[in-house]
Amino acid sequence: MTSVALPHKRARSRRGCWTCRQKKVKCGEEWPRCERCERLGRFCDYEPRARKRYTRKKVPAHLTPEEADVESTLPQHQSSSPDIGLQSVRLASVPDVEARGRTLRQPFQVFQGDAGRGEECNTERDHEEESSAFATPDPRVFPCEEGQVVGDDWLPTAYSATLSHSDHAAIEYFRFVFSPTQDTKDPLFSVPAILWRLAKQNDMVLHMICALGAKELNCLKGTRGQTDKTGAGKESGEQAHSPQSQIAEHYGAALHLLATAIQRIVEMVELDYILATLWLMIVYEQKFGDGCGSGLMIHLKGVGTLVQSRLQNIGLIVDQSRPCVVVEAAEAMAGPQGCVPEARWQISGFSSRMLVWISHLDGAAALNGLGGGLNQLLGEVMVGLAEDEAMSLIEGFRTIHKHSHAAFRETWGTSYPQTQLLEDLEIRQMFYLYGECGQLRYLLSLAAEANWRDVPESRGYLERVAHALNEVALRYADILETASALDLLEGCFRRRYVTNIRFVVAQYNAVLLSFFRITRRCAPLNERQRAALRVILDLAHQACSDSGEVAMHHFTWPLFVAAMESDDPVHRAWILDRFQILSTQGQNYHRANEALKTAFAEQRMNERRVSFLELVRRDDLDRFVI
Repeated sequence: MTSVALPHKRARSRRGCWTCRQKKVKCGEEWPRCERCERLGRFCDYEPRARKRYTRKKVPAHLTPEEADVESTLPQHQSSSPDIGLQSVRLASVPDVEARGRTLRQPFQVFQGDAGRGEECNTERDHEEESSAFATPDPRVFPCEEGQVVGDDWLPTAYSATLSHSDHAAIEYFRFVFSPTQDTKDPLFSVPAILWRLAKQNDMVLHMICALGAKELNCLKGTRGQTDKTGAGKESGEQAHSPQSQIAEHYGAALHLLATAIQRIVEMVELDYILATLWLMIVYEQKFGDGCGSGLMIHLKGVGTLVQSRLQNIGLIVDQSRPCVVVEAAEAMAGPQGCVPEARWQISGFSSRMLVWISHLDGAAALNGLGGGLNQLLGEVMVGLAEDEAMSLIEGFRTIHKHSHAAFRETWGTSYPQTQLLEDLEIRQMFYLYGECGQLRYLLSLAAEANWRDVPESRGYLERVAHALNEVALRYADILETASALDLLEGCFRRRYVTNIRFVVAQYNAVLLSFFRITRRCAPLNERQRAALRVILDLAHQACSDSGEVAMHHFTWPLFVAAMESDDPVHRAWILDRFQILSTQGQNYHRANEALKTAFAEQRMNERRVSFLELVRRDDLDRFVI
């Protein structure tokens, strides 16, 4: 056989992200986001791209059949296909109420406009998935040729074949761009990563991930419900199924499946699917709701109704968790009984984590006059855990929060990395403080509605809230005192710790400012208020300088409160700039930005301070939760 010399191997990498490759710059190939995209705050696109259709070359007459076989195995220099990732996602808006009612009777019907393209995109991966669709995937994700991934990225073949290109882009955005705004853990081992694993097992979770991710992408492009009139990519099928209708169909399908699933909860994992779907719906309503909060309030109260009966035994669980208790003589004579069934958890660690996250959102909504149903229902089963109702609520949710750490062991088992385990241990107390800030916001919402100056009972309740604030401050004094002194140096091994402590401490100081505004009303700031305001502004500025605008997602509420309390025009202008940038990330941020502009204009006109509680509960402004 004639020997054929292989062509010289290219020095240029072919495994970089598409964002760098389209710019024709060197990519570091870090996964899930390369260093360049991370530094510039760009979307790092590792989505698989369709290759050009292969055509067999004609065999030249001077070659023998053996030589032709050898030549056919040589690499073909093909140009990359057109961008079918984010550029294929067209403009969409929030689905209206009527559109949400529509459901998909068959899970994941193929949208006609993307059917052909979806089949072409997934042809290469489907062949390999047939042998591994039912195997337990490795939780790690490893980059492969042309940006493809294996392991946790793979969907079962039936799902992969029916998802459109825009669905794949929405999933990618949810996993690696949206995820860090909700959880600061490694995206491969975060709570959204658990949501993704559940989505591969359950239709309604996957529907909501597609709906939320697609809506986030469209909002990022500044659409806000306007349709694309440029004429680009308007195939006949795509016109029939616009991104708006696709989002509405995903949301409607999830609602239909959720209504069915709630009627037949048998195992804990079914509750995991339901709470995961409800959390995604709550976040969707929070960011892209109708401005009245109706959908948000319904979902929040629904979670409370769903889990209230499963937490009736939380008092027994708290007693079991105490290391030392006084045992009665008759009880001691009876011998060891072990853990009685009534004292066992009836929700999983993941459901507990979802409950903590949703309760924090419920507290935020309650302070803005939109929620509180979840914390109210669960507070009823937590009465008696501590000396009063305020401390009982905090004690009960702290117990749930402790149980939620089991979520990662339940999901990854022994393959959960030790580095992640150590990081979780380091920040555990810090996030107990963050969770308790959610309950404190709910307690403040009740105090804001009470006429405590004239009613003695209301004044007693306000004193109990003050006692709860003081107890929280004493328990986490070390965290609260050291946050402002920590610098995020280059190459810092505790980067996650420093970034987390900043926004958690800012949350607590925003709670303090809200408490003083309720009790002192229109009085000028005292020394404690000025100290809390200074801490929020310092921590937010440090976070913005070190991590960029992406860090401001966690500072939105503290910055909003600080803007309402500050008299410094420089500070107000800086905060307005942050909200102006955040306005592209969700309607709630846009509404908060408009509310701040309205408040500042009225203060200049009337020379009177507009309080936070007065502003967020006004009927002439769209309601929002941040």
